[in-house]
Amino acid sequence: SLAAVAWNGFYLGMQNKLWSEPPSIALFMLTLFFLANALRRPERGTMWIVTACLTAAACIILRYAFLAVIPVIVAVAIWLRCWTATATALLTPLPTAAALLLLGASRGNRSFGTHSVQWREYGSAIAAVGEQMFPDVMTGIMTGLLFVTFGLIVPLFVAFKAREHAGRSIIGLALLWSAAYAVFLPLAEVLIVPPPAIDVRMLLPLYFAALLGAAAACEIALDRHRPLAALLAVSLLIAALRSGRAVILNNIRPEKTTACISRQWYVDAIRERAAPHMRLRIEV
Repeated sequence: SLAAVAWNGFYLGMQNKLWSEPPSIALFMLTLFFLANALRRPERGTMWIVTACLTAAACIILRYAFLAVIPVIVAVAIWLRCWTATATALLTPLPTAAALLLLGASRGNRSFGTHSVQWREYGSAIAAVGEQMFPDVMTGIMTGLLFVTFGLIVPLFVAFKAREHAGRSIIGLALLWSAAYAVFLPLAEVLIVPPPAIDVRMLLPLYFAALLGAAAACEIALDRHRPLAALLAVSLLIAALRSGRAVILNNIRPEKTTACISRQWYVDAIRERAAPHMRLRIEV
């Protein structure tokens, strides 16, 4: 699971927002780690949840899509009856709001409005995410169904059967995050104009959470369901091998990506800002 996350070639090759994407994913995974520690050590639950709030706040500043992690933190805090931590979780978006209002951080050209949900885009994106774990020799629908089965349904079954195991907290967090994110994305698409593009980049947080859930389910199944553990281990191994292969091929034949901020972008921005204040006229 770690190799599949760290070596994901599509993730490493396509990301052009280097200041936001990799750090936000790392902070998101760290937030899940802190929440898992809170569930495993309830006597120090408040400390772990507050720490998770700090990493989540930094994560949201880098990528607004991780606002969906707030319900997960609140749910864990309520489950552990850490009321101070619950209030802290609700304040998690404040640093992002302060950056928007006080520091002049950009929110792009988006505004609030209404828009219909493009469900076909979700199907294509889920199929593309599934191709990170399974070979793309099958149809997109089959690949997406395999990803949902091994990444979500099987871990849920294993967690339901296991009574006392530390891996249940990981599976629970992965499933809770998947549910919160699955609600957040269509809601954001409905309320924001123009809507965010639903592609594989937007669904990568689901992929990483599914990998963690599958790894935890494999560990639990080793004691009681050996064939199921073998299937999960094989799927994780395939994901790791495909990610490693993609990294190697990307280093040999690097894909060209469009930079979000280039030299020309800076030149155009300076000219646009300076134009109203310039009185010089050059004639050739």
